[in-house]
Amino acid sequence: MSEKILGALPAIYDAATSGDKWPGALDQLVSAIGARGALLAATDLVGLPFQVQTACSIFRTKDLEDYFATFGHYEQKGLELLRENPARTICRDIDVWPDPSETFDRDDFVYLRNRYGIENRTAINLSKDKGWSDTLYVQTDKAWAQVPDAFYDSLLAVVPHVAKVVEVNRTFTLLRLRYQAALAALDHIGIGMCIADGGGEIIVANAEAKRILALSDGLTQGRSGHVVAREDDATRAIRAGIELTARTAGGNELHEEFSIVCPRASGGSPFLVEICPLRDGAGELQRHFLGSLVCIIDPDATSELSSAGLAKLFAFSPAETTVCEALVHGRTAREIAEMRNVSPDTVRTQIKALYAKTGAANRVELIRLAVGTNPPIR
Repeated sequence: MSEKILGALPAIYDAATSGDKWPGALDQLVSAIGARGALLAATDLVGLPFQVQTACSIFRTKDLEDYFATFGHYEQKGLELLRENPARTICRDIDVWPDPSETFDRDDFVYLRNRYGIENRTAINLSKDKGWSDTLYVQTDKAWAQVPDAFYDSLLAVVPHVAKVVEVNRTFTLLRLRYQAALAALDHIGIGMCIADGGGEIIVANAEAKRILALSDGLTQGRSGHVVAREDDATRAIRAGIELTARTAGGNELHEEFSIVCPRASGGSPFLVEICPLRDGAGELQRHFLGSLVCIIDPDATSELSSAGLAKLFAFSPAETTVCEALVHGRTAREIAEMRNVSPDTVRTQIKALYAKTGAANRVELIRLAVGTNPPIR
């Protein structure tokens, strides 16, 4: 993979904890993949105060406002196609308007060509989650009569990292809005969160992470400061995940996330460990820090989780909403049936419907969706 792409990753991951780093991140992305320009738009879908509307430095905010005010009506057909596309699927101008003669002399294309030197445009939906929508738009130089396949290969290599940064930035934006801090406010999140350096040592752990590690029930913190799992394979996977994601944050690897299931000695629900690259773009903890963010979800401690976002996104019925909330909070089908005064078979049918609507295969996946949709911020 191109060294330019690896070199752009530090700037991209800087935006995870500090949204004002997005323009610089997009400038680096443009340079790395050989584009002319780039824009990023993200909108929350469950009512949380998260929104991103940003662009690389070639575009001025006023120019973009004028463009969409004047030519925005042309974008509707492309937006409709984008909504139908699966995540991470490239959507080009030619996919929207197959006949180039239809658009070559159209006033919006002429404006972009003359004003910015742009000829071809590509859009791609980033997120596989549904709690927010996020789209990356990239534009190529008019000097390219035909966009080479290598350009799209480079774009697809960068997309998972931009998507991961939007996901992490969403949670940290909500923290910053409430507490004027992100990494320094981790104790206000109701799932375990740790910050590890490139060597795997945990340098910050929030209150929930400390509680989980103190249980010594499937996960603990060893004398060296590393996270140790009950099973050797899980320990090795966690260490490799931290090492590779920390190297990604430094622009030396291309690993945006790892998910590891860690069984517990007590027989309780396994912990879910998720690891991704982290940079302290705002300098809250340590200037130029790079490492990994380690999230630990305890499916047996979910009192702070809400399924309200899932109910809204997937249009649950009132009964399904009640069942989902109870399921996320650890109730069994029999307990839910007694609570609702219905048969266990009825509840099992409703649970199957929940899984079908959300795409979750089991309760742990449903919890993961609930955490992603409504981050448990106190």
